[in-house]
Formats: sequence, structure tokens, C-alpha cells
Amino acid sequence: RVEDLNSAQVDAEGRDCALLSAFPYDRLRPDAILFEYSHCDRAEMTALLLTLALNGYKLAYDNGDDVCYVRQAARRAAD
Repeated sequence: RVEDLNSAQVDAEGRDCALLSAFPYDRLRPDAILFEYSHCDRAEMTALLLTLALNGYKLAYDNGDDVCYVRQAARRAAD
């Protein structure tokens, strides 16, 4: 059983948003989450963005295909 996770990089061939929407944020809180969103539909992406925001994540990087969200508590600890 995984009890700690520093970062999560997801490449699930178009299922990234669905996978991250079902992620156990109540148990695991990676400092950074990197994933590809170009294959996510608008509804999936909207739901995931809400989930990320509710769990304290903010956009740190977006190159048009991939994004990185960073947990704000982790960002403050690093500053």
C-alpha cells in the first residue's frame, strides 16, 4: 500500500482526466501532478479542475498539451 507520494505523472492514453478525477486525494497528496489534457473533453477537464482546486492545487505549467499542478501547501513549504 502506498502511503506517501511526492509527485504523480500520468500518461494514460486519453484517460488522464478520468484517472485523476478518481485519484484518492483524501489519502495521497502528491506535491505535483503532471498530465496530458489534450485528449480530455471539456466536461472531464472542468470536473478535474474543480477536483484539483478543491484539493489545493494550482496551475504551475501549461505547454498546450501537458500541464503541471502544484499543491499550494507544498509550494509554500518550498519557498
